[in-house]
Amino acid sequence: MNREEVLYLAPYLLSLLLSVGVLIYSWQHRNVRGAGAYTWFVAGQTLSILAFIFELVSPGLEAKIVWDKVQWVTETLIIVIAYLIFAIQFTETRFRHPRVFWALILAIPVVFNLFLITDWVHHLIYPNPHLSTALPFPDLEYDFTPIVYVLSIYIYAGSIYGIGLLVARIFRPHNLYRSQLAAISIGFLIPVVLSVFALFDIRISPHRDVFPFSAALGNLVVAWGLFRFRLFEIVPIARERVFENMTDPVIVVDALGRIVDINAAALKSIDQRSSQVVGQPSDLVFKEWRDLVDRFQRTREENTEITVNIRGAKVIYELNISPIYDNRKRLLGRVFVAHEITRRKTLEEGYRQLSEELELRVQERTGELAEALFDLCH
Repeated sequence: MNREEVLYLAPYLLSLLLSVGVLIYSWQHRNVRGAGAYTWFVAGQTLSILAFIFELVSPGLEAKIVWDKVQWVTETLIIVIAYLIFAIQFTETRFRHPRVFWALILAIPVVFNLFLITDWVHHLIYPNPHLSTALPFPDLEYDFTPIVYVLSIYIYAGSIYGIGLLVARIFRPHNLYRSQLAAISIGFLIPVVLSVFALFDIRISPHRDVFPFSAALGNLVVAWGLFRFRLFEIVPIARERVFENMTDPVIVVDALGRIVDINAAALKSIDQRSSQVVGQPSDLVFKEWRDLVDRFQRTREENTEITVNIRGAKVIYELNISPIYDNRKRLLGRVFVAHEITRRKTLEEGYRQLSEELELRVQERTGELAEALFDLCH
């Protein structure tokens, strides 16, 4: 292989290395929800890029068709399916009839691959395969048939549906992971958009198939999301399950005292919805709880007790205040976790009163005995 051929392959090899890097990272976190499916997705992309490179360097028409078929198989049976599974798992989407849904999802890829395997009989996938005169590597070219266009519509529909699931979560109330989800969505959207050019035979690269470049660009954005936002370190679902299902009220305020997050237990205490309080000044939302409002202004870590009135009843909370700082030690906000201790405090007060009464009775009885003993002695 001469220098010109090596330089020509360099961008494709770089794309392959980038996909391998993302694959290794996702494999290391495969036990996290959604990471296993994403690992298969990147593995399919990596295999498809590798098959493209082998197709590119193969000298004969038959060999190029074989490697092109490998790309079709990975695209339809690995990449698309794994991508949908990832999007559904990551967003925890539920279906009324999941078996019917997946049967419909798998039907078109299975039928297409049957046509692909038997193409030597009917030529409905490769009607007129031939090699271009491009140098240094001739390109495999053939006309797209109706079957290919049907499959393309299926792939676009599945891709857009998955991206839609991710984008929908960006607009969820008090979502702390908007940047993370936006990076993932953009990374998935890039190959979808660029593949349109190949579908309509618009050349934006030396070859009609721009998948290696589009996958590289998409993986570059997703890789940035992986390392910048720790995609598989703490996923939004894990956060929401812990945060929303906590029985203790939790409130997060920013440095200006505005509420940026609040869980269901805290909302229930004030009888409000998240849309009514997120973004609002904390002293306004909790204006009836003066004991709590006073502590919204404090920046130090603190454990204290507060007493509030909830629907006419006195409730006592043990309050933990934790400041949040950035890497430069600048205050970003504070987290308030309140644990109700009304019953415990009531019991403690009852025990204290009982103890005082017992102590008083002991003192009285001791006095009476002392007086009786004094009378006996005299």
